[in-house]
Amino acid sequence: MGQKKEYPKFDPEGTGYDDKTADSLKVKYPLTLPKPTHKGQPGEHHSSKDKDGEHSFQAWVWHTKDDKDTGEGWFKHGASHGPGGLMLKGMGSKSAQKSIDYEKSQGSHYVKRPDGRYYVEKMEKEDLGKIILED
Repeated sequence: MGQKKEYPKFDPEGTGYDDKTADSLKVKYPLTLPKPTHKGQPGEHHSSKDKDGEHSFQAWVWHTKDDKDTGEGWFKHGASHGPGGLMLKGMGSKSAQKSIDYEKSQGSHYVKRPDGRYYVEKMEKEDLGKIILED
């Protein structure tokens, strides 16, 4: 019988990623699309859908040769959010600002809820342009 995986406590203000929730979502919404074989373009990504039209939690994302951590190629990436807009990245992570900027461009922002976690929500018209991180 396999051992249960131990996960570090996730800190929504820290630099980490909520691996426990992500691992659960990988099982619930699997990436069934094979790894692409063509050379991708910067920012290109591909995910799959299940029979109910739900997107996979992960996607194949093209990395350019300039990516110092991986080099060029297709790599699996988990989503920034879980169901209900739950942010899986710590707000201190390197890529959190990219998520913040993207969501703002889509008319959304992050709200810290009483559970201490951040969730992405659509901004009301009168809130557009205001600070996007709110306690």
